[in-house]
Amino acid sequence: MQASIHESKHSKSSLSVLLLEALQNYRAGNIQRVELILNNILRDNPNCLEALKLLGMLSHTNNKFDQAIVCYQKIIAQIPDDINSLINLAWAYHQKQNFDRAINIYDQILEIEPEHDYALWHRGLLLLKKGNYLIGFKDFERRKNHPYYQDSYLENHQLWDGSELNGKKILLYHSNNGFGDIIQLIRYVPLVKQRGGKVTVAVPKSLLRLFRAIEGIDRLVSLSEPLPKFDVYSPLSSLPYCFQTTLETIPDRFPYIKISPSPKNSLCLPKVAQTNNFKIGFVWSSGHRDRNNTNSLAYRDCPLNFFIDLLSISDINLYSLQVGTWAREIDEFKPKSRLHDLTLQIKDFADTAALISQLDLVISVDTAVAHLAGSMGTPVWTLLAYDSDWRWLIDRNDSPWYPSMKLFRQAEYGNWQSIFTQVKTALKKHLLKQ
Repeated sequence: MQASIHESKHSKSSLSVLLLEALQNYRAGNIQRVELILNNILRDNPNCLEALKLLGMLSHTNNKFDQAIVCYQKIIAQIPDDINSLINLAWAYHQKQNFDRAINIYDQILEIEPEHDYALWHRGLLLLKKGNYLIGFKDFERRKNHPYYQDSYLENHQLWDGSELNGKKILLYHSNNGFGDIIQLIRYVPLVKQRGGKVTVAVPKSLLRLFRAIEGIDRLVSLSEPLPKFDVYSPLSSLPYCFQTTLETIPDRFPYIKISPSPKNSLCLPKVAQTNNFKIGFVWSSGHRDRNNTNSLAYRDCPLNFFIDLLSISDINLYSLQVGTWAREIDEFKPKSRLHDLTLQIKDFADTAALISQLDLVISVDTAVAHLAGSMGTPVWTLLAYDSDWRWLIDRNDSPWYPSMKLFRQAEYGNWQSIFTQVKTALKKHLLKQ
């Protein structure tokens, strides 16, 4: 029998029953029931650690960051060195965009445990977001101690420290980064080559054709193939640290990804009647993400109808560059005379690049396609979720990583409407200049 949530006082036994009931309801997704139980417990037992932890987690998951912060602070008041609660508190401040407060809390954790990998890693992400690249990239290296970034085939091999290679063979690989990260960081390969080594780059198969013309690569292999012998290695994501990158020294040779004139890459856009229309490629989903998984990047996804609504602006054509799980969402909106689906023409990123090269503008959520357009020097408008990635910095509408990129930022969680109001205004102004 369930304990009554209306009891004014709770014995230890009834408290245990209520906490168990709250946990069971949390796992079942009965959020309102959980909140009712926990608030009742805390009314009479305001310092109950178990209830505070569960309510903090529940509030945090549902973006009620202020309530989560109160819970974490009450826990820490009782247990000042509770590192898990301090981490949760830092993360809540991060999501409230109070980055300085979050950094201070990570510093507090590091006073308790100076070599705490997670605290260093996530402090690094925030410092990068604030533009402090020298310390940020150093802290960011601590991610490599996380099992997700460890690869058994690299055991017994030396990690490169950025020093002269003197003819050694170096392996650069993607270290579980996304496609966008790889495209962003492949620009460092010529700098690695200048250190005097033989450079092998191992990437997913879908990037092989795209990277064939990258300067400085001696051997390009797929991660699905046996790796050749090498003396030292580096994740691509460690190269900014190896080269002591600052905002002023980001490699800026553009375009660093170029389209081969080979007929194999000569894809044609669909023939349309209004051949003088402004051609816009677009991507609305991060792709290959489980929208039911709260740990996914689905928060970056934008409802497709916002893009379709851009067709209210005359003299533009829209071309879908979307691939993956959500590409077929566009079927709901076809046929429209100025809406074109290029998905079936895309087998890898070289195909996407060939299509981008024929467009006037790309508008994309934070995906690899935005990075690809930027690396090619193609005008690209990137639409950022409220809690955007470190590389986009803070309060900027441009990117030091891509001179041809313009950034549009959410003013609050999930508010795509405000972004598209800005996009429409900017697009109309842009068309007037054509």
